[in-house]
Amino acid sequence: MSIKDILLHLDPSADNAAETEAALDIAQAHDAHLAALITASNPDLPLYGFAGMSAGVINALEQQLGSEIARVRQDHEAACDRRGMGSDVRVAQAYEAEVSEAIALHGRHADLLVMRQSEPSRRRAGGAEVIADVVLAAGRPVLTIPYTGAPERIGRKVLVGWDGSREAARALSDAMPLIRNAEKVDVLVINPEKRRGQHGEVPGADISLHLARHGLTVELDQEHNNTVDPANLILSRAADMGSDLLVMGAFAHSRIQQAFFGGVTRTILEEMTLPVLLSH
Repeated sequence: MSIKDILLHLDPSADNAAETEAALDIAQAHDAHLAALITASNPDLPLYGFAGMSAGVINALEQQLGSEIARVRQDHEAACDRRGMGSDVRVAQAYEAEVSEAIALHGRHADLLVMRQSEPSRRRAGGAEVIADVVLAAGRPVLTIPYTGAPERIGRKVLVGWDGSREAARALSDAMPLIRNAEKVDVLVINPEKRRGQHGEVPGADISLHLARHGLTVELDQEHNNTVDPANLILSRAADMGSDLLVMGAFAHSRIQQAFFGGVTRTILEEMTLPVLLSH
């Protein structure tokens, strides 16, 4: 698969500079079309909540929303102009609970979605788990950019979180256009004895060979550690290796299991310090 169509989500409640630059870099490198989607979110109020508002209050809310959309559009177009690149801008107006559905709907018509990590101290339309919801609903890979910023280049030193699952295989396949020129790919397998049925004789060896056949320089790392949470172990290894991209499958377990017992995907999305490509 090649990347020829990118959808960038622009959140009016946040500074979108880092993810905009990342999306422009990828679009430029792959000669791809870039579209930006601004999700204009209305508050989730019951009907009687709107009924109790005066016309002046409603008009003020609409004007504020219009100003936010105009600001985000202007910032995005200025960033494109600085690069000498074009981008079409779309606006999806939805209630907060419907934001992830709106992003997923537009994302299904792209090769790659680019989104910003939710910031713990900032309220986000669609909720903190909007990225997780989009990953599950869109059927497309989602490249998530840390709210703290992104490295100058993405896909030079890659860490693959490999557990032999369908989701991991999907993520790696989706990532191939981004990592095809990587200097090095590290394949990390954590506690493979817990998933014996999804690995070959040497866990991680088969997928490492597959990547090597694509001309990539690959190093396999097996970690046996039952005291450190797998997500924190992955992020620690990414920091040690100087990785600029983490590739992993999302939600190998159900959301109910994730809610009750926690999960690698959720923790990664909360604590990530490098770009993460997720597929389900």
